[in-house]
Amino acid sequence: NQYIAPINVTTHTVIRASVFREGYIPSTPVTHTYFINHRPINHPVISISTDAKYFFDNTIGIYIAGTNGITGMCSDNPVNWNQDWERTINFEYFDKSQKQQINQLTGTRINGNCSRTKAMKSLGIYAEDKYGDDLFEHQFFNYKKNLQQKNFVLRNAGNEWNVTMIREAFHHKLAEGRLNIDYLEYQPAVVFINGAYYGIHNIREKPGDDYLWSNYRVNTDSVDVLYNNAW
Repeated sequence: NQYIAPINVTTHTVIRASVFREGYIPSTPVTHTYFINHRPINHPVISISTDAKYFFDNTIGIYIAGTNGITGMCSDNPVNWNQDWERTINFEYFDKSQKQQINQLTGTRINGNCSRTKAMKSLGIYAEDKYGDDLFEHQFFNYKKNLQQKNFVLRNAGNEWNVTMIREAFHHKLAEGRLNIDYLEYQPAVVFINGAYYGIHNIREKPGDDYLWSNYRVNTDSVDVLYNNAW
């Protein structure tokens, strides 16, 4: 007995399938996105599939104001998207030729500060043992080819969300191959959530302990990361 659930059938279809048998635990869902008569896309494509309530339920949804939130991050009213909740998603990554390179369970959390108030929000993506794989076995960036990433951000360009969407990344790319300083790599990608188009997000490295491991293989237990408000 196989259960197949199509989600928002448009120019591409997400299918999640599990096998059920009485007296047995259901199998882990298998998820695949299929592009049907889709017009060419010049960017990589990311398809996120999850239980809709994890994103949009008033009580537990991370993407909406909801009814179970907290204040802060430029929101005077309590909102769900300020909570540090992690939700399970299926993450698929297709390169520019639309060839699937990643299909795995990961965790996600809303990322950023005041940019959380924007209609399109940044999502932190986390590979962890509890989801099966603790790494993303793919090179997202052309210049940093030796990265093994445990996490990254699908960034909404921060406060540039409704302006150029590239100014922040452009400033980082100016350092590439020119200055001997660290910077966060950048790759734009088209994002779908449960089959719905959610615009272009910027794949960015996530600063922190894992950044040092990904770039330099530094044991994070031997590093103290100091944080301060730049203002």
